[in-house]
Amino acid sequence: MNLRQSISENWRWIGPLVGALGSVMLAALVVLWTASPPEQQTASDIIADWNRTISKLGIEPVFPPEEDIYVGDIFAVVTEDHLDNTGKPGPAGPNAISTLSPSNPLLNRAVKIDHVDMTKMLKEFYGQLPVFSTTTPRPVADRDIWTQVADADPFVASPHKFLSLAAFPAFTIKTSNTASGDMALPLIGRLRFSGDRKDSEELEIVFAETYGIPTVMAAAILGNYCQDPYSQSACIEQNVRDHLSFLMGGKVKDLLPNSKNYRFEVELHFVYRAYLTRAINRRIAASVMKEANSERATPLAAPGAAAGAAPQGQPSTAAPGIDASGKSQSARESSLDRAFQRPIVFGYRAVKKSFKGIDTSAEVK
Repeated sequence: MNLRQSISENWRWIGPLVGALGSVMLAALVVLWTASPPEQQTASDIIADWNRTISKLGIEPVFPPEEDIYVGDIFAVVTEDHLDNTGKPGPAGPNAISTLSPSNPLLNRAVKIDHVDMTKMLKEFYGQLPVFSTTTPRPVADRDIWTQVADADPFVASPHKFLSLAAFPAFTIKTSNTASGDMALPLIGRLRFSGDRKDSEELEIVFAETYGIPTVMAAAILGNYCQDPYSQSACIEQNVRDHLSFLMGGKVKDLLPNSKNYRFEVELHFVYRAYLTRAINRRIAASVMKEANSERATPLAAPGAAAGAAPQGQPSTAAPGIDASGKSQSARESSLDRAFQRPIVFGYRAVKKSFKGIDTSAEVK
């Protein structure tokens, strides 16, 4: 008796068994597709979303936004982790989390080591600049003339009583991704699945202000600071890493494998311009929907049987087994919508001093 003849004679129970097992397999796929855990929003997600958004404005992000950052501040900052590029685990172990991932706020990888008093220089700098008239209320109708307050001389320098205004574009980014599939398997059945993901990102810096000095002046101040006998020690790489060790521990002095190069690069940042706001409207949202269903196959005729004919005793309808359907939905959202008692810093610009990144502590001087 050959295999074909054996299958034909036993198809009465082989066919339903294959169909039943196949339907169970498809049902399991439905469950796996739709029963995946919903997205969980963590503090790291919120920080990463903020850092990525503010970086799009071309400035260094500050999270959380805070009041205690000023023009003249000097920060020691960790700027790069070389092991991110090599893909090798750090000396702290394979489970070490990169200090420089977007989900880490600036305050977790930077320490303020000093502040240069900029009061006199800022007053002198802004004392040279004209103060323009306050804007009058906007006309109700577009065709009405928008009158201005007359000044004797609009370009005469006068004392600044307010910070300079800064306009940042309010923007909304929305994306949608949809996927679907339909798979038919002989003897087993049909599997249909679909998925849909929607993301939205909104940011509005309602009322932004800024102050600072030109980069030429800032670079000269940092250069003088690093040459002054009373402060030049703060510009030595080993001392910068010592300051950062209060934040990161000894990890900031880790070396790359078989090398005298440091794993982490560090810099000095001299803040020459700060960006402040009195109100922030911020919203990040994401939603995911998954749906799937399985359908048992109609049993095929036994090998050798006439087309469309079922073996004796075999029903011509769906085989024994189960049909399954499932649907899951998840959503996450973070928002910040409030006004503040005083302006807070949400970003800054800085002139920077980098270092060679080589351990010289063991060298004879």
